[in-house]
Amino acid sequence: MLIVYDSRFGSTEKMAKAIAEGAEDAGSRVTLKKVDQTTKTDLAKHSIILFGTPTNYGTLSTKMRNFLDTLGKEDLKGKVGSTFGSYGWGGGAVEIMTLALRAFEMDVIEPGLARVPVDSFLLIDDCKSFGKRVAKEALTRLQTKKK
Repeated sequence: MLIVYDSRFGSTEKMAKAIAEGAEDAGSRVTLKKVDQTTKTDLAKHSIILFGTPTNYGTLSTKMRNFLDTLGKEDLKGKVGSTFGSYGWGGGAVEIMTLALRAFEMDVIEPGLARVPVDSFLLIDDCKSFGKRVAKEALTRLQTKKK
């Protein structure tokens, strides 16, 4: 599993790390990459990819939007993934990113996880649970595709 994320103030990064921990608890090997350090080669190496971004003015962070704009359908088609992110008010980035991944013909596990980072204990628990759920569901979907 590859987790690609952007984080402006650290909340989405905390989410990414907790999601990775939950996915590892479910048996997945996880690679964490900041979006500006991620390449198409990184994407090609993984069948399961999660994308995380904070909501910035009601949409994706600039770094995440610019990265997604460099991709073609061939980079993500058929891969399994999901989305997550933090927001201070309004949210919206997780839903927008989910639509983008569907347009790339990814098999998207929904709903994604969007949280206001108020209580870090609750946030971390939610993220670990999300990581476990997505890892298990992604592996099931990949096994079904192989049959």
